[in-house]
Formats: sequence, C-alpha cells, structure tokens
Amino acid sequence: MPKLLEILNIEEGYPTTEEALGKLTSGLKSAKSRGWVFVKVIHGWGSTGRGGKIKRAVKAQLPDWGKGGLLREWVLGVDWKVTDPTYLQWYARYPEIQNDQDLNRHNAGITVIKLR
Repeated sequence: MPKLLEILNIEEGYPTTEEALGKLTSGLKSAKSRGWVFVKVIHGWGSTGRGGKIKRAVKAQLPDWGKGGLLREWVLGVDWKVTDPTYLQWYARYPEIQNDQDLNRHNAGITVIKLR
C-alpha cells in the first residue's frame, strides 16, 4: 500500500513568501522521492481573510510545477469536498483519502496536491 497523505506546513515560523515557496518545492520533491501519493500543504489563508501572500503565491505556482512534472493535480482547500470531480477521481483509486480531517471543511488555508 502506498504512503497516502504527507502534511507539509509551509506557514510555520512566519516565513517570507520566497522562503515558503522554497520550503514547498523541496518538500514536494522529498515527498515524491519517498513515495507519497498526496501532499496536503498548509499555507494559511491570510490574516485579512482575503488570502495571504503565501496562499496566492502557491496558487500561482501550481500550474508551473505541473508542467515541470513535480505534481499531477491539485484541489484548493475550499473545493476539498466529496462532490469535487478531482476528489472523486482520486477517491476511486485511493478511498482512504475520505479520512482526511479537512475534507468537506471549506478550509481556504490548505491545498491538496497529487504528486506525479
């Protein structure tokens, strides 16, 4: 059975946006090399409630990481629910993801990534 869901907290310690992206890049590479299928990234949602710099930077970077082969797909935390089409595809192959504590919680402070 594969290692299913690694948790990576990139907001811990109040890093700069650049530091957080560096931590995320190295964390994704490490999780991939260790055989994890998914990584749940905790990036926070910003103290203003409008979305913080780290969250926006992660969201902007995801397509480039996908094109570069680091990740396959992702679901933003607000969409991390049992009705999301991407979640349903993942669930069909990895039903254990239904046990994630953030599922169906509309958590804008996370993103769930499926690695390549």
